Amino acid sequence: MILVLIVATPTLILWGRKDDSVLPKYGVRFHRLLPNSRLITYPGLGHLPMLEDPRTTARDAEKILTH
Repeated sequence: MILVLIVATPTLILWGRKDDSVLPKYGVRFHRLLPNSRLITYPGLGHLPMLEDPRTTARDAEKILTH
């Protein structure tokens, strides 16, 4: 966790709520530790939300990148 604390760049965290490999609580924890982060969770997705629903995750990333 020490390395996470030194990240200063804007960070987008995409997390599936059905992730049973890395529990969603860790996404929340990363978000709290990264001061310039945004967390988006996906109710029906698991460990690889970008592969499971590429359109939605790409759209969400594009929204962040264009603002």
